[in-house]
This record gives sequence, C-alpha cells and structure tokens, in this order.
Amino acid sequence: MMRRHRRWAIALSCCLLVVAAGSCIASNQAGVVVRADGTPVAINCGTWISRVTVKDADSGRVLWSASATESDTGGVDDVGEVVLGELPSDRWKEGTPLLSGSSPREWLFEIESLSDTTAITAPASSSPGEVHRSAGTESLDRFWDQTCPGLPFSKTVRQVVLIIVLAAAAASIAVGLLRSRRIRSANEPLRPPDGDA
Repeated sequence: MMRRHRRWAIALSCCLLVVAAGSCIASNQAGVVVRADGTPVAINCGTWISRVTVKDADSGRVLWSASATESDTGGVDDVGEVVLGELPSDRWKEGTPLLSGSSPREWLFEIESLSDTTAITAPASSSPGEVHRSAGTESLDRFWDQTCPGLPFSKTVRQVVLIIVLAAAAASIAVGLLRSRRIRSANEPLRPPDGDA
C-alpha cells in the first residue's frame, strides 16, 4: 500500500511540475490600447517588442512600421510600449513612414516580440480602458494583473520547456515503477523446487 502511495505521489509531483510550467508562460503577451485621443498603442507585459507594423484592417494597407536596431554588442533595444508614429528610442528606425491623415475604421497591429509575431485588430472607436489581444478583449487592469504574471517565453521556448517537463515526468514515473517492482521482487520468499520437502 505504501509503495502504491509512493507511485501516486511521484505522479502527482510530476503533474504539478507540468502545471507550474504552464503557469509561467504568460508574460510575453501583447495587446493594443487606443488612447482617449484615438491614438493606438502596442503594449507588452515585458519589454519585448522589437518590431511593429500597423495596417488598415479593411484594406491591408501598411500605415506605419518601425523596428529596433542592433546595438554594437549585438543586442536589440526592445521595449514594452510603441505609440503609433513615434519611435520609442533612438535605436529604433522607421520602415514605413506614418501615412498622414490615416484614420481606418479598424487598426491591424502586427507585433513582434521574442521572435513571435502577434496580429491584433482594434476598432478605432475602442474605449481607452480596453486591451485588444489576439485572444479577445479584456480590461487594462485584468491584462496587467492576470494575463501578465509569469516568465517571458516565446512559443518555441514554451514548446521545448513543455516537452522537457513531460519527458521528465514520464521518466520519474518509470523510475518509480521500476523501483517498486525491484522492492517487491526482493521481498518475495524463495520457493523450493517442486517435489522438495
């Protein structure tokens, strides 16, 4: 009975590891907020935005684009917020200058962060307290308080981490089962050959 409980404890611990890994993948989430003056802003839970392309969602026309440039040491000046038409630092450059007088019915943002590109649409008439994400719309408070906590991982890194965790869980369960079988075999009494007294 104790060995069975031990096996379940090992399996439960592995499941908790998987859940813990899953809870640490939220902070590379991107969103779009429209200010009270109608200016859209790309935001990220961390400072991971390295490129933004803004389009008219209806026509697909590029209205503005900008990206971070590499520093002398090879790093990239990624940021946590990019306002339409404004370079966040002197290490950013425009790819497409802002199209003057652009006022689409709906914005389409393509936000690159940690090698992931997220496409997000945001109506020009959005409330300033709304965050538009690829998964839907939520309040700004919910975005910061519930969506953002965690460690920053790209989709590829999340997949690799999940595979490693699952492999470790399977290995732990297999080792636990093997040990329990060895213990059971060692505790079995030796039986005399058939016909011996």
